[in-house]
Amino acid sequence: MATAQPGSLGSREVFFSTPTINDAVPNAFAESRLTASTVVTHEDDWRQFEFVAARFRPQIEAELRSIGEIWTKYSFRLAEGTVFRKVHVRKLIPAPLSIPFSQAELSALFLGQPVAFALGGHPRPLRDVHAVRCGGLTFYSEITDGRLRTLGLHPDAKPPLQENVAARLDPFVRGNSLLLVHWPSRRAFAHRSLSMVGAARRGAAQEALGEIAERSGLLNGSVRFARARRRLRRMSSGTGYAGGAAQAIQFPPGEL
Repeated sequence: MATAQPGSLGSREVFFSTPTINDAVPNAFAESRLTASTVVTHEDDWRQFEFVAARFRPQIEAELRSIGEIWTKYSFRLAEGTVFRKVHVRKLIPAPLSIPFSQAELSALFLGQPVAFALGGHPRPLRDVHAVRCGGLTFYSEITDGRLRTLGLHPDAKPPLQENVAARLDPFVRGNSLLLVHWPSRRAFAHRSLSMVGAARRGAAQEALGEIAERSGLLNGSVRFARARRRLRRMSSGTGYAGGAAQAIQFPPGEL
């Protein structure tokens, strides 16, 4: 990673706020409108922090190597955070999960009522995606044809994850041989770490969740940047983008 000095970066350069995004986002929308309870996230955040079946370990390792190359060759550390000149688009794991599942099981797993989930800028929530808020975390699931296809999470605030929820989540993760992967930071955690995420038992995964929540921040307006997916859509037309706020994430490498 390079450290940029004031004035060393071109004033017309546009930087990305993340080193990676997933290849696609769901495009099936519900008939209902957004409500006050709807969880809304930016489409660049889709599947950035998620559970992945352990059978995809070779693909996980390949994607992490590609993200590592972005960090090594195309990242710059600024006072406001870390920015990137390129973004790796993940394509190797289009469906990270395939587990028989229902909304009722989602509610029972996280001890909460599922609510609608939407992508920013869209007037309607996603049809097959619902979320449950749990302590300082929001878990979201994509369920189609009676099977869980995606299970992701957002750290809304510094955890801990509620201990009773951790006790339910651990056998689910172990029983389905899942890994928890935070793609931007190149970190993956096996179930032996997840078993210690309870409030009274701080393990490696718990500490990592807290670190991710603490270090996620905003770039201020002094830097030109782009949300990755929007910028990639516009690159072919040569249209620039400047304005707003974007997430800047800066973490050391992790281990599988």
